[in-house]
Amino acid sequence: QPLIPINAPTEPEQPQEKILSPVSEKTESLQQRSQNVLSQADHSSSTENEATESEVESLKFEKDTKLNKTGMSDNGPVGAHQPNPASVSSSSEPASAQKIVIPAASHHFCFSIDLRSIRGLEAGFPINCILRYSYPFFGSAAPIMTSPPVEVRKNMEVFLPQSYCAFDFATIPHQLQDTFFRLPLLVELWHKDKTAKDLLLGVARLQLSNVLASEKTRFLGGNGDQCWRQTCSETVIVTAAQGSGNRIAELSYAITLEDYGLVKMQEVLVSDSSQCVGAGQQRHVPHTHPQCTTESHPEPRETLEYKAALELEMWKEMQEDIFENQLKKKEIAHMQALAEEWKKRDREREALVKKKVAEYTVLEGQLQKTLRDLDKRERQLFSAESELQRVKKELQAEHERNIQELQDSVRRAREECAHQVELERSKIKQVEEDKLRLQQQLYEAENKHKILEKEYQQYKEQQSSKPEIQLQSEINLLTLEKVELERKLESATKSKLHYKQQWTRALKELARLKQ
Repeated sequence: QPLIPINAPTEPEQPQEKILSPVSEKTESLQQRSQNVLSQADHSSSTENEATESEVESLKFEKDTKLNKTGMSDNGPVGAHQPNPASVSSSSEPASAQKIVIPAASHHFCFSIDLRSIRGLEAGFPINCILRYSYPFFGSAAPIMTSPPVEVRKNMEVFLPQSYCAFDFATIPHQLQDTFFRLPLLVELWHKDKTAKDLLLGVARLQLSNVLASEKTRFLGGNGDQCWRQTCSETVIVTAAQGSGNRIAELSYAITLEDYGLVKMQEVLVSDSSQCVGAGQQRHVPHTHPQCTTESHPEPRETLEYKAALELEMWKEMQEDIFENQLKKKEIAHMQALAEEWKKRDREREALVKKKVAEYTVLEGQLQKTLRDLDKRERQLFSAESELQRVKKELQAEHERNIQELQDSVRRAREECAHQVELERSKIKQVEEDKLRLQQQLYEAENKHKILEKEYQQYKEQQSSKPEIQLQSEINLLTLEKVELERKLESATKSKLHYKQQWTRALKELARLKQ
């Protein structure tokens, strides 16, 4: 499927400028002029006719000048953009023009590229940067370059001047997608040196298919048709052109694809000069006298350019009248709709105001009642607060009185405990003295008992030789003494146990008091 460029690109001279093809450098196409009808509706028809005639005259003068230069050259090579005199004189014949049929499925696309900035330079020296790229699919193999060169240093970001370029062309959407997926756009990074040859530093690969995956936004074209726009902004790595392909910089760019729908013109008239420009061919022109060439040139009003311009101006006037009538009808309809809407809104506002006034009246009554309740509640709170203060003072006094009584009770208990301890200590001392005395008595009684036992033994030995009666009396006497001594011993033992119990009880009481 051949690609038909509507506006082929050339090197941009200013940012945000669409590049026109060699065919449209002289005359604008009917589609582009029809898109500018609304923006030029305020121009008068007389001014437009004068501009058209002056444009035709300038075209005629330009062609005559080129033909004169061609006639003066002696069989030298002529660029493809210089037309043949024979073809100019017979521009209405089929031999000098060719019609290219555009397929019915072709769409009018506009693809724009904005190379925004360069950053992260890894080169060891500052460079005078220009970017250069070419994509023949857009209809021209001529390279696109940024201008003028900008100085880029390490660790800095530089925005590129005049780096925006737009391409208008017609093709089938399927072929566009296939080409974008297969062929990336190669952007070359050049170092432009005034004293030496330009140096290619690196290449960045821009994958144009990324814009096809972005979100579509709808907008209206110049003719009021529905169009689609897709935009993609990315940052890619610029790899070194020589060596191992290391990263040397980063390139930020934005690409936009606009689809204006199906192409309305099914045939495009391409002249020999435009064909030669597209093919890049050169040819030799024989020596011809410039005077003859001028005489063979047709009248300006008979040229196709003049007829197309005249037809365009007539079509513009008709479209202006249609547009003004439609605009007036729409204005009247909009004013009526606005008036009806204003009345409707006014009635709604009045009803809303009445409703709000009634609501505010009810709220005012509720507010008055609430204020009375609050006043009553405030008086109740004041009396309750006074009662609370009185009860608080009474409780405080009672609390202080209880604390004083408790302190007095503790003091008395401490004094009683101290007195009781003294008494117990005196009792313990007395019990210890009694214990010592009883122990002494017990010791004396035991000694006496031992002495008596010895005497009894001696007496028994002495009486063993005496008569029996005397011995019996002595035995009785000794038995009585023995009984008396046993009674005393038992009494002493009981006293010892009693004093021992008293001593144990006193020790326990003392231990309890110490705790």
